[in-house]
This record gives sequence, C-alpha cells and structure tokens, in this order.
Amino acid sequence: MDDASTDSRRPLIQKFKEDNIINIRYYYTSNGGKHRAINFGVKRVNGELFFIVDSDDYITSKALEII
Repeated sequence: MDDASTDSRRPLIQKFKEDNIINIRYYYTSNGGKHRAINFGVKRVNGELFFIVDSDDYITSKALEII
C-alpha cells in the first residue's frame, strides 16, 4: 500500500514484479493518511498476518522470519 510516496518506489516494485523476485500486490493512492492506507490494505490481504513497515522504518534481515 503506497499512500502517495514521492520516491522511486513505484518503478522498483514494478521491477520486482517483472523479475518475479517477490509475489506482491502493489496499490497506490493519493495521500489520504496512514489510517486510510491501512484500512485499504486490510481489506485486500488474504494472508494470516498483516505487517506494516513505513518508509522511514528499518527491520533486520531476520525480522519476518522471527515474526
């Protein structure tokens, strides 16, 4: 869920998809606030877990494995 980022994220995600690096669904919306972005994303997930990582967050290389 991309809530109007202004960096080069969109082309990077598109390349990941084209190269089949990760299975990802990418949604872009105009800036509506974090709460709207989360609600939008929650309605579209089909996994067991929902994990939020903001653009200014950092996770360790084993974070998802641990979670």
